[in-house]
Amino acid sequence: MFVAFAAACTPDKPAEQPAQAPKPAPAPIPATTTPTDTLRTYTWQSTMCLYTGRYSTRRYTEEQLNNARQFVYGSAGLETDATVFQPENISKLSLDSLTVEYTKKKALYRGMQLPPQSIWQKLQKSALQELEDEYQAKKLTIQAHTHPEILLTAPYPEACKQGIRGLITHNDSLMLADWQRLAEMQRKQNGSPEGYMKRFNAEYQREDRLLYAKVDLLTFTWWNCINNSIHRVEITEKETQQFMQLFTSVKEDCEEVD
Repeated sequence: MFVAFAAACTPDKPAEQPAQAPKPAPAPIPATTTPTDTLRTYTWQSTMCLYTGRYSTRRYTEEQLNNARQFVYGSAGLETDATVFQPENISKLSLDSLTVEYTKKKALYRGMQLPPQSIWQKLQKSALQELEDEYQAKKLTIQAHTHPEILLTAPYPEACKQGIRGLITHNDSLMLADWQRLAEMQRKQNGSPEGYMKRFNAEYQREDRLLYAKVDLLTFTWWNCINNSIHRVEITEKETQQFMQLFTSVKEDCEEVD
């Protein structure tokens, strides 16, 4: 009799897998350095409105905005007087004061830090030209109060010299005639023609009437004429809008006009 022994079955072992290297930890994400708020407030005024704008400090500085605003809402002109209305004020005219103001403003405009758009560089160049033109015109006019003959060769339209021919040639009779023609023109434009002619006639009767004639001719004939030939910075709606576009937003508060 045979006794059957069951064979013990051992399952096949799977092949051993090589050990895998651990995955590297992900690199940390650098913290952002971008400021959460780079907008600042800037306010300015025009004749009728108060403006409040918000601008990016990453694009413009307050100094750049101040300088751009000067072109749009300011003036490149010189404040020093070159004419007077009464003979006793001739001594107050100062070429030195004019030159000091001109020199300071010229350095100021040349050194301006401006927004990068080309329009601001063009306005800077235009302002410097206006400054130069007005300085030369005022300088010559101040000198003409004591030496009117220098206007004979002045680089201005001959039409501006026609009404002061007697003054610049030291011809008293012709100067008085020029003064009378000017008075007649002024009378027609004056809101109170009778009052104007009363003043003129009183001055014409004075012993020092030639001084009054010189003052009027230089102020109302000469200066009014050459003033039109001075280059001026022209500001239009285009330049105003270019300034507004420097801001992310602009609010305006304007006075109501009746």
